[in-house]
Amino acid sequence: MHGVLSGNICDADLNNDGFVNSVDSSLLKSTLFTDDVHADLNADGIVNSVDSGLFKIMLFKAPGPSGVAP
Repeated sequence: MHGVLSGNICDADLNNDGFVNSVDSSLLKSTLFTDDVHADLNADGIVNSVDSGLFKIMLFKAPGPSGVAP
């Protein structure tokens, strides 16, 4: 995923299965130092230790709001 910045600081559920768990952690690790827009949680243009730190805070918690419901 390249291009548009769209990190979601509210949602670390990278595979959209409804859980923030070790699967998402593996996905985050596989995108380190890339510009993956889904794993770039703070939308600064790169997946790095900042995103990893944010992810650790959200690990095992419910994913954030989808933005779809009013």
